[in-house]
Formats: sequence, structure tokens, C-alpha cells
Amino acid sequence: MDREEAATAAREELRQRLRQSGLGRVEDVLMERARYAIRLTLTPTTEDAVPVGASKMGGQPDLPTHVPWPEVSGRPMAFIAQINLQEAAPYDIEGILPSDGLLSFFVDDPDDVYDDEAFEDDPSDAPTCRVLYLDEDDCATLTRQRWPSALLENYLYTSAAIGMRVVGTLPDSKLPSIRTLLTEQERQSYWDVRVGTIRESAGDWHWLLGYASAQGESPELAHFASLQKWGVDWDTLTQALDGFGDQALAERVEREGADWRLLLQVYGNSEANMGWYGGGVLHFVLPGRALAAHDFSFVSAAVQSL
Repeated sequence: MDREEAATAAREELRQRLRQSGLGRVEDVLMERARYAIRLTLTPTTEDAVPVGASKMGGQPDLPTHVPWPEVSGRPMAFIAQINLQEAAPYDIEGILPSDGLLSFFVDDPDDVYDDEAFEDDPSDAPTCRVLYLDEDDCATLTRQRWPSALLENYLYTSAAIGMRVVGTLPDSKLPSIRTLLTEQERQSYWDVRVGTIRESAGDWHWLLGYASAQGESPELAHFASLQKWGVDWDTLTQALDGFGDQALAERVEREGADWRLLLQVYGNSEANMGWYGGGVLHFVLPGRALAAHDFSFVSAAVQSL
């Protein structure tokens, strides 16, 4: 299936979900708001079974000879995933990512990157992550790296091969623009559509791009708002984003933070032996203007837990 065929199938699948859920009145508006993600399906495998440079979750990363394993304060970061962008290109129906090369995701201490702790007082306390974009020249010298001896044992994730397909995603149901668009009955149907997208295949809750599926407030908007000097404490902010607090604040965050985008979400999973406190989700987000420029130096990461 080429990119255009994948796009047509994904759009029709989402439109059918909306109609079958009784959201035909607002389907055109929601289709305009939709973003298309690359769903990642994981299959446990051995390290040797994954070719160097192929997409994988966990295991040992492939890095060029001139690129060291990312560290923070001398501490090696946990390797989360690498995405072969040629493999992803047929499913990137909006043409957002580079068409070749490798994206590699690392996080410092992923079991301790809670949104509220990271941003409660000072955005400079945000957890450190690194997303490396390795171009074709970099990929010519890729070699499989051994885990550093200083890497904590609970971050020695096992390898999982990655399959891909396109899925349509919708904005957080708690956003002011969505709450005001829908009737009370439609809100439940909308929630069912979003949850159905997340849960349609057990364990396939990981994806690139699209909207984040959150266990709390929208991570894209939460990251944006945490960096603003508005004099608002974290509890007030999260209550607003969860739909229980200051409506004017929530509307401001949605309006001014609309540019922020999800890059990758990874749920705790058994395929790569990733925990996130027994069922959380790790999000990587960045400003849309940085994503459009393929500048991954502005990526932030945080875990939401159950």
C-alpha cells in the first residue's frame, strides 16, 4: 500500500468510526481537526534478529562511529526506540518526518519523569531527553552499541521489532473547543471513538505523530503551558486542562499552544519490558515549527502514570 492508499484508508476508517458512533452532525469539523499517526505494533525478538538500522523498540541502539551514547551529568540515558524513516515514510501520510535516516530516542531516568514534578517550579528542571536525527551519511557508519556498564539494570530493555500502519487520531475530549462543539450525549460517543482508537488492538497503543492519548491532561499543551511565565501553579494549570478549573485559562492554553505536537508515545509494555510504573505512557513532544524544520533539539519528554 502506497502513501496515498494508506491516507485514503485511514481517513475513511476514521469517518466511519464517527458516523457509527452517532457523530455525523460534527464529522466534517472533526475530520478537519484529525491528525494521522503511525501506529507501532511490537513483536518481541532477539537483538541479532533486528538488522542494524531497522526500526526497533528497546534493546541496544545503532549509532554512527562518531556519535557517543547520550549522557547527562556523566550518566548514560535509557534507549527507548529507533525509527527507520524510510520504513515509516509510506505511513507518514502528512509528510511530516524526514523521508530517510534514523530517529533515535533516549531519556534520562524514564521512571522519574512525571509532568507535575518536572515542571512544578521551574521548566529548567524538565527531564532530559535526546532525540537524535541521523541522516543518510550518519547511517552509513551505524554499528550496534553495547549497553554502557553504568546504565541502570532496569533500563536494559529487551528488543522488540516494530510493525507500522496509519491510524486517525482526534483531539483530547477535555479541550474547550471540543467540549463546546459537542452535546453531552455526543461527548460520550466522542470519548468512545478516541478510546476505541487507543484500544482497538491490545498493546498497540504506541505511535508516532497524531494526538497523544493521555492519562491526564494533554501532554502537548501541558508542556507548552509549563514554559510560560503566567504566574500559574501546576495544580491550577492541570485542573484547567482536565476540564475542572479555570475555563479562560484552558482556552488560552489551547489557543496559544496549538502549535505543539506529539512526536512519539510509548506505553509500558511487556514486549520490550518497559514499565513506566506499571502502566504509564511516555510522551515526546515539541513545537510544531521545530518539527516542520526537522529540528529535534526542542523535544521534551514526560511520563503520565495510572
